[in-house]
Amino acid sequence: MTFDDCVRHFSRSEREILLQETERKSLQNRISAFYPDEGPLRRELYVKHMAFFAAGREYQERALDHRFHETGGHGTGGVLVDSSFAIG
Repeated sequence: MTFDDCVRHFSRSEREILLQETERKSLQNRISAFYPDEGPLRRELYVKHMAFFAAGREYQERALDHRFHETGGHGTGGVLVDSSFAIG
């Protein structure tokens, strides 16, 4: 049985839920790849960066300093700006 055969058994709403969950996990894994649990890029060394990513759960609109964005979140110029929340 192929993947397509398996997916056909799901309803349209079940396929949509599966797609959303897959996309959500893909984004989480990308952050894990940039900031692993151990090693020279481990998360504990990037407190402001992790706070920025965590704030995404509550704040839909955030802004990054150019130096932070240019390096994919690895730069030193990260700034989180919201009308009621700021890191920097």
